[in-house]
Amino acid sequence: MSLGRIGCTKIFSVMCPMRRFGVALAIALSCVFAAACFGFAGPAAPVPLRFVFVAEDGAPVARVRAQADIFPAPSARGHLSGWRGVTDEQGQILVLLPDARPWWVIVGIAGAAFFFDATKPPQQPEAVKCWLGAKPSVACTVEGATEKIALFLLLEGSEWWVRLPPLKEGQLLLFNVPQGTHQVVLAPEQLLSYWSGALALSAPVQVTVREGQTTFLQLSTPPMGAIAGQVMDGQQRPIPNALVTLSSDENGQLSRSTDANGQFRFDGVPTGTYRLLVVANEFEAHERTVQVKAGETATVRVVLKPQQFGVVRGLVSTEDGSVPREGRILVEQVLSPTMRQPAGVWQWHPDGHFEGRLTPGTYLLTVQAGGRRVSKQVRVVSGQVTDLGRLVLPTPALVEGTVKSPIPLTNTRVRIVLLREGNDPLQPQWGSLIRSACCPRWDLSGRSSSGTRCACVVAFW
Repeated sequence: MSLGRIGCTKIFSVMCPMRRFGVALAIALSCVFAAACFGFAGPAAPVPLRFVFVAEDGAPVARVRAQADIFPAPSARGHLSGWRGVTDEQGQILVLLPDARPWWVIVGIAGAAFFFDATKPPQQPEAVKCWLGAKPSVACTVEGATEKIALFLLLEGSEWWVRLPPLKEGQLLLFNVPQGTHQVVLAPEQLLSYWSGALALSAPVQVTVREGQTTFLQLSTPPMGAIAGQVMDGQQRPIPNALVTLSSDENGQLSRSTDANGQFRFDGVPTGTYRLLVVANEFEAHERTVQVKAGETATVRVVLKPQQFGVVRGLVSTEDGSVPREGRILVEQVLSPTMRQPAGVWQWHPDGHFEGRLTPGTYLLTVQAGGRRVSKQVRVVSGQVTDLGRLVLPTPALVEGTVKSPIPLTNTRVRIVLLREGNDPLQPQWGSLIRSACCPRWDLSGRSSSGTRCACVVAFW
């Protein structure tokens, strides 16, 4: 029996003596009790924070591009979210924290970024002043083609890489950064988010921040080039929305999508040899090697071949020839004896027939209807039709048992999993307890073929 069910029993036992206070009061108290015990409170409201950017002379930094990134403080759960916009006439931006959980915030404009600890949102000031004349925690200078790069920061204790504001005249000042050893990495400007496998211009650099001191960081961009190209089909028609991935073992990977004309471009790519992988729906993947040289643009023209398919068809029925009204066919590609990859879910027609297209390879088709299932492995060949014939679901059998418990189990759901010898677990099914005079009983029909040895696992909620 679940904790929630026991908790509800306690609520009603408390409510009974309180009937003289009225039904409304009892309901209200029970709701408060449930919310306190099980966390059923409504969604928390966003917490607003106003940031004011002020120049060194005290004038507001008005009508300039600004950004804010909100991410969970250490030990808190959540996701990175961002805001991009323009400051108003007073140099202000409004940032909304998702809720009252502990958050860290980095706001900034070109050339400056400010860290703000919002671990206690209800106690935050109405406005946070971001003064450019303050003493920075980190002064970062980058030499080279700074218009083609982006800076990302990983604070100690955090798991989120935050993209910092663009540099101004090759410099970026970081204010109010917490003490500790952090990391900074240079990446191509086209990279919107950084992770351990993303394309980087250099390895991450550690930056140690101490209270009351400014840490000076000097970086330089490596020799870089560019890659530009177009993706087309065999009739010289452009293929839009094709995914183009550039990767190397040394520098990581970066992906772009082709535009309406099938064109793509990578700027700020470190020199070296790269793999270029192009993937598009209903086309075969294409991979080639591209050499990037300093100050040059490598031109690539990719022609994709239509993807070849094979056809698989068959008929689903039971042993008596009837067709199950509901069910599905789970299609998995067999990658190895111990690994399969989902390839789709099919449905059969009212007459039991099904048909689908698959790329060449080995697949496992599993027909599921209620608790019954049957599987069939098939080899798909390009341009050929493979007929599986009839896939017959096993005849249902009856599984029943008796449950003994010191706690009454009426209105309790039971979950039964049947394990065949030498086979995958059958699809778990739900049954219901049937209360008899002496003890609760349960029965579940249609869950295993007759004559099959099974192990039965029972769990209650």
